[in-house]
Amino acid sequence: MIRVLYDGWPLVRQPNSPGGLHLITLLQQQHAEVRAVVALPEQPPAWLPEGVVAQVLPTANSLRARLGWEQRSLPRLAADNQADLLHLTTSHPPIFGARRSVLSPAEFPAQPGEHRTGFDDRLRTAVSSGGMSRLRGLFWPSDLAAQSPQDMSAPIFYLPPEPSLHGSPDAHLDLPETYLLYQGPADYASLRRLLDAWSWAAGSIGDYYPLLLLGLDAVERQHLEQLLPSYNLGGTLRTLLAMLPSDIPALFQGCTAVFHPAPLAIWGGSVRLALRYGKPLVAADGPLADALLGRAAYLAPQDDLRALGAGIITVVVEENMAGELAQAGRERAATWEQSSFKESLYAAYQAVMQSS
Repeated sequence: MIRVLYDGWPLVRQPNSPGGLHLITLLQQQHAEVRAVVALPEQPPAWLPEGVVAQVLPTANSLRARLGWEQRSLPRLAADNQADLLHLTTSHPPIFGARRSVLSPAEFPAQPGEHRTGFDDRLRTAVSSGGMSRLRGLFWPSDLAAQSPQDMSAPIFYLPPEPSLHGSPDAHLDLPETYLLYQGPADYASLRRLLDAWSWAAGSIGDYYPLLLLGLDAVERQHLEQLLPSYNLGGTLRTLLAMLPSDIPALFQGCTAVFHPAPLAIWGGSVRLALRYGKPLVAADGPLADALLGRAAYLAPQDDLRALGAGIITVVVEENMAGELAQAGRERAATWEQSSFKESLYAAYQAVMQSS
């Protein structure tokens, strides 16, 4: 039996983010020979997967508190629970105390030229780089092997693309009849880029196809509130409250298209969900997007916000193109079911144990 402690911060603080959704999938895909314990900074949600043990250590929801959580609390909880492995979904491993840390990155990459603001943010970034050098394993999607980092000291384990979340057949969501969906980075700069891109489309289609934003936390909602007065978007853009994980499949199945004018997350993001459920996708071009999406998306340069806005108009108005993109996405996603994620994850855990 392998004991694995999971960092559950995203599970309760950002449950609809890529990190939160990926962690739920990891917990749903537990092997019979894995004992899963999830470390949480507050009480566990009612929807925590069956068989998962929650270890709660109340912690404030702030950047400084999260730094302490990552560097002090997680190693302590790993020791208290006699964990063989500490599994993270964000690139902030502890420097000391956790003998075997592994990472399946499920966060949006920093933008080129992005500057860290504030002492706590800079300190967290600096400390995390030291933790990354002690990482015992990086888990990476096998269909993105060519895009895996080349400068890692830790071994890279390639896993098949993760299966979809367990959806509820009885999901009744209070949503518009038609809508577009965004689940992407929501820092101040990324939200400003999103609003700039959406402004090119909102006047034409926004009244009938509002853009719904999924996964924003309290700070990100504040950023959005600060930005919106500078844009004349009316009711064409709305934020969604945190949703049950079991409702996420219905949310994607019901949308008209997915809009992602930003870099992709490696695990847990909306792009794979769009392909899996056959939804037209408009995304920013880049090495990851090219490798993952190919002809299954309408791609435009990340810095060409007008082209990205035009792209979302195109997939809404041109039904033939939307259908072709949706079919290409379904065909690409169909290959993901040929391997067992659960067995591959367990094999990776075993390999890390044997190598240390």
